[in-house]
Amino acid sequence: MTSTEIQLVTIDILMCTYKRPQVTIALGTLAELELPKGFILRVIVADNDEIPSAYENVTEFATKSSFPILYIHAPANNISIARNACLEQSEADYVAFIDDDEIAPKDWLVNLWSDLQRDNSDGVFGPAIALYGDDTASWFVDLDVHSNIPKSRSGVVETGHTCNALIRWKGTNWYSERFDIAKGTSGGEDTFFFYNIHKLGAKFSISRNAKVYEKVEAHRLNLSWVKTRFFRSGQTYAFCVITKRNKPFKALTSLGKVLYCHLMCIISFGVSRKSWLLRRTFHLGFLNACFIKKPIQIYGKV
Repeated sequence: MTSTEIQLVTIDILMCTYKRPQVTIALGTLAELELPKGFILRVIVADNDEIPSAYENVTEFATKSSFPILYIHAPANNISIARNACLEQSEADYVAFIDDDEIAPKDWLVNLWSDLQRDNSDGVFGPAIALYGDDTASWFVDLDVHSNIPKSRSGVVETGHTCNALIRWKGTNWYSERFDIAKGTSGGEDTFFFYNIHKLGAKFSISRNAKVYEKVEAHRLNLSWVKTRFFRSGQTYAFCVITKRNKPFKALTSLGKVLYCHLMCIISFGVSRKSWLLRRTFHLGFLNACFIKKPIQIYGKV
């Protein structure tokens, strides 16, 4: 290849949808994306509804799109089925993930690609920023519990999320890896998936600039919903890290964290008390998973 030639890179953006007409709004933001030179882009949309309810909206949008859009009906009520249907259709060099209710700025993909190259990583995760309405209770905004911010542990990014990601795909050790069907009704299937491919050798990094945005739906603005998600997150992380050998230690450590958080709940007030309550809920989920293998089922209910 000469210095004037551009190496072509294929990227499939994978999006799962479930009874959300606003999927076309998400697709519309992808249509405005800036692309690095040599990128060949395609979008794959997997409809997880029992009936192909998104078919007309997606296929009509595809007729006006500057890039190919593949619609797949992948029923039903299990997000892992839809995610796997997308992966089965992809032979791209890289796959990107975004949700059907998110807004991607024009530089989203450029920033993901730039930071992936900067860190010489196999995958990069960006923040999904929650957009709250003016009438939202202040503690939701103060704690920002609905945003999804990627994190590292001791400087290592072990896992991530499908709401904002770019992953090297074709020809990798994890090309045949799939989302766990058993976790497709609980959520957290993406955490488990990325943790597994990390164990297969994938190096992950974090992009602070590649943000996407999501308007928080009204039914998610209550403490019960948030506690359920924190509990499930604790379960999911436990399923990733617990082994037969370390289970007693992990359970005892988790119990200690639950008791400490409970004490802090008693002596704290206001937003601080809410924060300790949610941390306690996370550790309760972790402790629960030390003894119970089946995660709580929430997909399709919230």
